Amino acid sequence: MKKQTILIIILTLSLVASIFAHDLFLKTDSYFLKPNSKFSVKVMNGTFLASEGAVSYARLNDVSVVSGGNRVHPVEADLTKDETTAFLNLTTGAAGTYVVGLSTKPREIALKAADFNEYLREDGLPDTLEERRKTGELEKDAVERYAKHVKAIMQVGNRQSDDYKTVLGYPVELVPKQNPYGLKKGDTIDILMSNKDGKPL
Repeated sequence: MKKQTILIIILTLSLVASIFAHDLFLKTDSYFLKPNSKFSVKVMNGTFLASEGAVSYARLNDVSVVSGGNRVHPVEADLTKDETTAFLNLTTGAAGTYVVGLSTKPREIALKAADFNEYLREDGLPDTLEERRKTGELEKDAVERYAKHVKAIMQVGNRQSDDYKTVLGYPVELVPKQNPYGLKKGDTIDILMSNKDGKPL
């Protein structure tokens, strides 16, 4: 599978989510890696193209790397950061299709009514906005509770493996039904949006 095709899949999945600054993405310089080599995953807290604030290790509920049927959890020393971006510094092992996942602890933000209504408009949540209108809550302040759950799939060496379909148990998760690295131009991919038990949402 060509690098351009993988990038298109990644960008398409990214665009399914909101394009606003509170999104989270995992990004590497290359999604094709060599066995037994060091690599870094950028934790993009903002957009796919620019991170606006580095995520701290204390904020993470889970960080996982899946390969060869095993799931390991990188430690705090594996996470470094600069002013805007956190970096997971990892090392590949044997060839295969790897999954890197990251889940944050919930946070809450108190918003004034007007700010919350505008947020709902900009974030593409018209149903929630309409519900507030119907129940007479447009003038009520709100508290948003949110968490972020992301993962990236990378190919190490030439041997593909079934690790791509591992369910990490996040509250909301995208699980490919085919190995993205086994596809060619013109193929389609089925993706399951699941809950923490791997059941369809």
